[in-house]
Amino acid sequence: MIKALLSSKFKNPKHFFSNNLIPINEYDSLYENFNNTNHFRWKEFSKNYNIKFGQKILLKDRLVTDRWCGFLFFKDRNEKSKLYVQAGDYRHEIVYNSLLTTNTNCKIILRNNVQQENYALQLYYSKSFLEQIK
Repeated sequence: MIKALLSSKFKNPKHFFSNNLIPINEYDSLYENFNNTNHFRWKEFSKNYNIKFGQKILLKDRLVTDRWCGFLFFKDRNEKSKLYVQAGDYRHEIVYNSLLTTNTNCKIILRNNVQQENYALQLYYSKSFLEQIK
């Protein structure tokens, strides 16, 4: 995962944004069990990538962080409205299976009338992972 993240098309010293970083079948099983991070799929994901889970965040206003962490986005596939994350001077469309890794606060921008509730799950990376992205 670290190689894919570091080769993502958008990166700067404070942000990494990637789409489809997680294999789609794995992402789908996480999505289906989003409300139960104790499910074996989530435990397997945590073990395989050596990450811990933070809070579930309803995408409305801001993503707040004071340290390096990830936000794994769960946008409903039926959602037709555009959702964006503003990271510094960069704006990126949120699609399902996208991941923002950052150490600064970011703004969520909603376009049109959002029909579904869309979420992100905050991820905390291992120390060895963080040393590679710094």
